[in-house]
Amino acid sequence: MRHTVKMDMPGKDGHTRRKQLKKIHENVGHYHDDLNDPEVPYCATHLLRTFYQLNNMRTSGLNGQTPISYQDLISYQELWGWQFEAWEIDAILAMDIEYRIAADKQKD
Repeated sequence: MRHTVKMDMPGKDGHTRRKQLKKIHENVGHYHDDLNDPEVPYCATHLLRTFYQLNNMRTSGLNGQTPISYQDLISYQELWGWQFEAWEIDAILAMDIEYRIAADKQKD
């Protein structure tokens, strides 16, 4: 999550680090290692995809991004006909916590 936030959250100039590094690569030919995303085990890709779908739907308040709620998870299950197991919910909520912590640090 930290890598994703570091690479894909717009900075104060409105540009993401990923976009800046890609532009450097295109213009100068230097490929930065940060452009390589960490490998995700195949067995966890569905959880990461689910997290990103929920993350794209989240709202922000005065105190930053709102956490993914149990109601969000229930709605997702109903919409997609999916039944999460307890460990999957724990994993998605853990990703959410890490994402929000990294996003808050990125703002500073």
